[in-house]
Amino acid sequence: MSAYDKVVKMACKPTPAPPKSKYMDNIIAATYSEDGAVRDVCIALAPKINELNVIVVFKALIVLHTMIRNGATENVLAYLSSSEVLPLRNVSNGKWK
Repeated sequence: MSAYDKVVKMACKPTPAPPKSKYMDNIIAATYSEDGAVRDVCIALAPKINELNVIVVFKALIVLHTMIRNGATENVLAYLSSSEVLPLRNVSNGKWK
């Protein structure tokens, strides 16, 4: 269990409200880290995307979008294009399959 499991769990709670900024700030800070924190966040985020609750899935997609938009975009996209954790292999070349 990584340090980001709890943060992702709290950011993707099944309540009809946006993720709290105190959780999003930690996740965005992880994208700038060079110690593999992006990997840990994506591993914690993967089961949330496959969840049955649509609110949890929507929040997980919001978290992923925020990581790309407000975080270190190159770090996030490089990890997503090279990893099998989230099935987004063609992210870096613009082909979504």
